Amino acid sequence: MQIIELNPSENKFATSLSSTLGAGERTCIGVAKHRQGLFVTDDRKARQVALDLVIKVTGTLGILVVAIERKICTLKDANDTLAKMIQFGYHSPVDDLKELL
Repeated sequence: MQIIELNPSENKFATSLSSTLGAGERTCIGVAKHRQGLFVTDDRKARQVALDLVIKVTGTLGILVVAIERKICTLKDANDTLAKMIQFGYHSPVDDLKELL
């Protein structure tokens, strides 16, 4: 795993974001904004902040869909993973990823 360091402008931007977001969310949004990256979260408020800042956003379901499309896993395997996540409390708008393909 690679740990990245924020440059001063990323850090300044991240600390300027609302303190209602967690420090990790602010940091990730700052990096995504300055490096034209993808912000990954399932948190509604953090997603909206990122979208308002014209940052590309995805979440868990988006990652599972890409994994299927890139043949990293099968639809069945991804659906099995999603079912386990739901069983452990993950709130999903779908219970079959086929709806998103």
